[in-house]
Amino acid sequence: MNVSRRLLAAIVLSIAGCSPDLQGSGFYQCTDRRCPDELPHCWSEEPGDPPHCHDRPEPPRDGGMDAQMPMTDAQVPDAQTPVDAFVPPDAPPPRFDYRACDDARPCMGGDLCVRNGPGTSGYCAPPCTAGRCPSSMSGMPGYCGGSHCRVGCGTDGDCPTGVECLAGRWGGVTANACVETGLATGADQYTRCATNADCDAPFACINQVCTRPCSGSATCLDGEACQNLPPPMMSTTTCLQVCNPGTCPADTTCNEAGMGTGLYRCIPMGWPRP
Repeated sequence: MNVSRRLLAAIVLSIAGCSPDLQGSGFYQCTDRRCPDELPHCWSEEPGDPPHCHDRPEPPRDGGMDAQMPMTDAQVPDAQTPVDAFVPPDAPPPRFDYRACDDARPCMGGDLCVRNGPGTSGYCAPPCTAGRCPSSMSGMPGYCGGSHCRVGCGTDGDCPTGVECLAGRWGGVTANACVETGLATGADQYTRCATNADCDAPFACINQVCTRPCSGSATCLDGEACQNLPPPMMSTTTCLQVCNPGTCPADTTCNEAGMGTGLYRCIPMGWPRP
């Protein structure tokens, strides 16, 4: 009976392709890639050698020096790159905290404190990036004015005290933004122009003169009025200084806006009287 059992075991192991005396991994040569359950993996130690039974799967083989070298960045599989790591070139900038600033709370890094000088308050604005600016944390758009951004607004209440919500032209867009007086009365105001490209923000080339567009006197500086232009530009409005009569900036003259109205404006030289 015992002889029969040993014979049966020998037959089973013979069918598995290995010697009936079970040894360790790599001892038995495979036949038709068959191995006992204890050593189920059939592979060759070296290329050209006969396969043997092993207790572990065959390791990967590159067969060259690259197997010893670490992967370069270009070789790292795409699966290791985060899904959100790629940012399309036309994606809007991430939102920015246009936080308050003053003498005691300066802005960080290359940000600009948009305000009307020392002793006043304002807000921190980041530099423009290729003419683009981030929206505020509340979703107000940002506009590029000079080297730094200006945050959009609806009324003066959206801006820090002393910084006004003014209309202007910002990179081809006419919109309201929180603007300091220095930018609103910049060097380009009342200079001659041929196209909008000749005027820095927030000015537009209106009737061949750089002035600020407006959509009502509330979008002009204190002491200015949003004035309709005479034909053929009656649909165009721009901020003009009120003089009644008084001193006007260079290249303008104090003139009545409309005969008999009693409303005097600083009219750019060469313009017809509104």
